[in-house]
Amino acid sequence: GDDPASTVDYARLYKIVEDAVTAGPRFNLVEAVAEAVATAIGKAFERVDSVRVWVRKPNPPVAGNFDGLEIEIERIFDRG
Repeated sequence: GDDPASTVDYARLYKIVEDAVTAGPRFNLVEAVAEAVATAIGKAFERVDSVRVWVRKPNPPVAGNFDGLEIEIERIFDRG
């Protein structure tokens, strides 16, 4: 439906993602960033059963002509 009470608080979600990315040690891998974000969301929102996280690093330090490197992960949380 169209009920705001049935969804997550997007301002809180933004802050959780921001903290997951910036509050701890610096990440070396986009995979680690995605995992940290997914884990933080799973811990913060009990009503979230699954999450899909997409991370893009522009101009990665790899040989070749890349405009960016991307990863997408999906995590399903066991709430049983």
